Amino acid sequence: MAVKDIVDLTTLKNLSQEHLAVHQQYNNENQQPEYYGKDFPYGEFRGFRIVELSDIKWRGGKYTTQLARYEGGNPRFKEIKNSIREQGYKLSSPPLFLEEKSDGLYPITGHTRHQILVDMGVQTAIAAVWKMKDESSASLFAVKSNPRPDPAGPMTIHDVEMELKRAYQNGWIDKSDDMNEQIKLISERMEEICGNSFTKSAKDAAILRVLTTKDVNFDDVHSWTTKTQINNWLQTNGYLNTSKVMYFVVAASTVSKALIRASELSAENPGVQIRVLCHTSVLDAGNLEYCYNDRVNTFREKWEGWLESIRTQFFKTTDMNKCKVDFADNIVLYGALPALEKHHDMSKVVRYHKSSRIMLPTYSFDDE
Repeated sequence: MAVKDIVDLTTLKNLSQEHLAVHQQYNNENQQPEYYGKDFPYGEFRGFRIVELSDIKWRGGKYTTQLARYEGGNPRFKEIKNSIREQGYKLSSPPLFLEEKSDGLYPITGHTRHQILVDMGVQTAIAAVWKMKDESSASLFAVKSNPRPDPAGPMTIHDVEMELKRAYQNGWIDKSDDMNEQIKLISERMEEICGNSFTKSAKDAAILRVLTTKDVNFDDVHSWTTKTQINNWLQTNGYLNTSKVMYFVVAASTVSKALIRASELSAENPGVQIRVLCHTSVLDAGNLEYCYNDRVNTFREKWEGWLESIRTQFFKTTDMNKCKVDFADNIVLYGALPALEKHHDMSKVVRYHKSSRIMLPTYSFDDE
């Protein structure tokens, strides 16, 4: 039976050599010599393979980091996931891009598709493998070549800016005391990455930001996009459900749904404390710390606002009954998943103040 160009991964969980053969009709040295040819400038192409997704390692052991993106994840994650689920996995699309190192295979691009495939229960996938010259080459290639299956999250000027900061801090860009020479050196690497993809004013602004923050370590940004990813983090770091405690993780943008589902979980599990944790999904480019704090603070503010509205609109006291309505502790707004390695202990929940109750005037956090 001939293998089709589009694979339904809701039923098929392992891609085979037959799928690889179809894939190579669209992805090969003749079609993309800049990636798969002998003149590849960043290292050596080692070939296409069927790989076990569980064998792919992550830089620093962090499943949540994405080297090529400023926000640490793909802002179009849901759209790409829906495309693969509903339209199928297109064998004509670019494969996962992996770097072969002495201790295994590491992702260059394809983080989004990898997370989606794992979440769908897929075990094997198609990958292109390179032996890179060095970390500088891997970083350049990651940003420059981020493939664009339809739909895809495009490279942004902030992705380029992050790579330039990384390059400067790691000594991949020569340093000069002369400002004009330093701008020239940074500009040369930028042109290699993005060419004419952005306007001159956008590139000039990015170079200025690199120059003004080049001595500050950029954040290692973690995005939260799949249930599998979140559950792995909870288990790895000891946030386990017991007969007395259940952790319930929700996106910071879904306050009303979270409130309803938390109450359902509490009713379904009497005697168990439901600890609500929010996560910040994919942070916006720009001021990452501000974005994180704003989302987490807004979640708590809206959560407490909803509870206050329910208290005042659904309940009342009478002259005969002046009983005060108080809140039980069977549902607790516990904290948020960490996202910025520079500011958070990545193995711990970022806790709200333990005194958190309705309509607190301030919104700061306590680490556990």
